[in-house]
Amino acid sequence: MKRRRRLSREGCLALVLLILLLLAVIFVPVLDGGRGSAMNSGRRLLPPSAAHLFGTDNYGRDILICLLEGGRATLGIAAGTVLLGCLAGLVIGAFSGFFGGRVDWLLMRFNDALLSFPSILLALLFITVLGGGKWQLLLAMGLMFTPSFARVVRTGFMQQRQSPHVIRVQVMGASPWRVMTVHILPTILVRLSSAIAIGFANAILTESSLSFLGLGIPPSERSWGRMLHDAQSFIFEAPWFAVFPGLIIVLTVLLAFVLGSALTLLRTAPAPLNDQPVKETPPADSLAAELPADALLAVSGLTLAATEDLVHGISLHVSAGEILGLVGESGSGKTMTALAIADLLPRGIRRRSGRILIAGQDPDELSASERRRFLARRIGFCYQDALAALNPLLPVGRQIAESVRLTGETDRDRIRARVLELLAKVRLAQPETVARALPHELSGGMRQRVLLAMALAVEPNLILADEPTAALDGETADFVLDELRRQRGQGRAILFISHDIDLVRRLADRVAVMRHGQIVECGPTEEVFLRPRTDYTRMLLASKPSFARRGLLLGIQTGGETS
Repeated sequence: MKRRRRLSREGCLALVLLILLLLAVIFVPVLDGGRGSAMNSGRRLLPPSAAHLFGTDNYGRDILICLLEGGRATLGIAAGTVLLGCLAGLVIGAFSGFFGGRVDWLLMRFNDALLSFPSILLALLFITVLGGGKWQLLLAMGLMFTPSFARVVRTGFMQQRQSPHVIRVQVMGASPWRVMTVHILPTILVRLSSAIAIGFANAILTESSLSFLGLGIPPSERSWGRMLHDAQSFIFEAPWFAVFPGLIIVLTVLLAFVLGSALTLLRTAPAPLNDQPVKETPPADSLAAELPADALLAVSGLTLAATEDLVHGISLHVSAGEILGLVGESGSGKTMTALAIADLLPRGIRRRSGRILIAGQDPDELSASERRRFLARRIGFCYQDALAALNPLLPVGRQIAESVRLTGETDRDRIRARVLELLAKVRLAQPETVARALPHELSGGMRQRVLLAMALAVEPNLILADEPTAALDGETADFVLDELRRQRGQGRAILFISHDIDLVRRLADRVAVMRHGQIVECGPTEEVFLRPRTDYTRMLLASKPSFARRGLLLGIQTGGETS
């Protein structure tokens, strides 16, 4: 089991001290019953003593009790500011980072306009427009803090949108709302929590500054900044009147910054950031007339491009009850082809031309919501990195249940029974225990079987298997291959992606060899391996000692035409 990252000792200490301060602010004035904060001219401006630890102010009030009472306003406004700014920033950043394109451009221009003003100047502008008072100050500061939270959330959503576990649930047909709230938002909470802690510190400084200038809390109420304002006239006569409010502001802000820095260290490494893809409408050309009538997947003239073409006009098909092996070196375009079939191309990569039919239906002819539901029911996706493809924060049982719900099942008991049935089907012992486990608590082979159970949950027509055995031991890999053969026997079409030609020869009925974004050779498995037509295929076969030892390359010297 992997060790979880924990908050540092400094972060834990800062958190404990902040909690103790909050409890004191809430309960001590109540327990005091207002005695310490009552005006008494007989004890005016007394220095610190056993009776009054922080001394008294110009009205004879105990400064310690006044600080705790004033903390309610200062900390309350800071917390409200952070809450308001975080909620507004969360909405702006989530929509901007998830949808990108024009939505991102419009929301970020508004965000940049707010950021272009100095914070204090922006707060003063809002206070001037809204008027003075505690609630007006809270609203003004909340609007002022919104842009910084929006930036943090936007970055997190843009990074997580291309994470394998997010792509997996999109393949399953999860709605954008569910993807954002269940599968992306929890993964950026650590990033957001550090921003909240630092924002809380900045909010305390902002409220104290505005109140010190006489623009924040009104004179009838008490806050730390207001106490500093009142202490100006007595700085030489009673310096403790100003020292203790200043110290508690500095210490509270320091603790919040320490906590925010400690939370920052818990962040995970960011995923690569891509630009928003530009989806072009594929041409309406029909697929070749010679396609088999039982073809469950047909791809014609598929071209994928970023700054340059990545996949160049490829065509392939997979029939019901058939496994097509797609082989080639890393970077040849195999995975991009699979992602294009599932309509999950990363940002910055677009489909420039081509047409894809799944079970005779062109998904591009459907609306966005219909296309999502259609692909979710027709396609099962098995990934190479099972740990990355699973949501790290949800038990695997809940993740499989999402797939089961796509079949239209709504009864919780039947969903649970189906989840346990699927786990047992992929030969996982103690299905109930596995269903409650988080992904990191399972071995690599168990996680891969969980992914296979998810792919089978909707009983898809087509299974896209992208290097599903790459990181598995021999026994688990054999099980995955056997299960794929069983699915072929049940009439499903399988696109098996691998760079391991030995594995493809054991499994596939036909093979397509891919190089530099093009299919250079395609045909029945034994024909391609025994009588390769291109130099590249011969090179792939020669790179495997097992093929040379078996004498499968005896005819290479007299092979057919080359590409």
